[in-house]
Amino acid sequence: MDTFHDVIAFAVKGFIVFATVAAIVAFCVAVLRRKRPREWLRVNRLNRRIDALGDALRVNLMRKREFRKLRKGRKKSAGAIATARPNVFVLDFKGDLFATAVRNLREEVTAIIAAAGNADEVVVRLESAGGAVPHYGLAAAQLLRRYGRAIGLEPGFTILDRSDSEDVINLLRTQHGLHDKARHFPRKNTLNEIFSKAANKLLPVEDVVLQEFPQFEEEIEDLQQLQRAFDAWKAHSQPVAPTTGVSQ
Repeated sequence: MDTFHDVIAFAVKGFIVFATVAAIVAFCVAVLRRKRPREWLRVNRLNRRIDALGDALRVNLMRKREFRKLRKGRKKSAGAIATARPNVFVLDFKGDLFATAVRNLREEVTAIIAAAGNADEVVVRLESAGGAVPHYGLAAAQLLRRYGRAIGLEPGFTILDRSDSEDVINLLRTQHGLHDKARHFPRKNTLNEIFSKAANKLLPVEDVVLQEFPQFEEEIEDLQQLQRAFDAWKAHSQPVAPTTGVSQ
């Protein structure tokens, strides 16, 4: 009986090892497949889909004669509208843990830049639960260094993480004489949090302080002055804050 139990236990352990190895191999194969560059672009005309959805509603609201007249007029004016109206390019980015779709995104952006006109626009629809910082951060930096001039960002920008932001704020705090220990003034990490929330929520510093840091209400004027100094430093140095940090 003991021998039978030993055989069963050995078989169970062997199955667990086999299942673990198989899962790891399947995961690696899936990642490698997703890393293969896509050599084609699938283009869907969203305006046609939107028109079709609208027609599905109009056909139940309009008379048949009016609806046919509307569609006939749309076909006649389609050519003139297409030449006069700028395009909006919509890119779908479905991210994973290792940001393997970034290579495709770079190629799609390059293709659009080659074909787009000055009046055209680009919209990126992101669908990602997040992933490894080195992969996403590196991809974002590469895209910004390549196309950053379109938004006024020179390729020589530096990455400003949370600790860097706090150090800069602390230096400015000292330069403005706000470092007196006897004074009830926020420390550098709290200052960074206040400025970041103001930037992320598009709120004035005063509103953030009154809502979440009421103990510093008497320091609002100096906080506003310090924020302006921090913004001026960022405008001069052109740092970029990663999404993993707090500063913007």
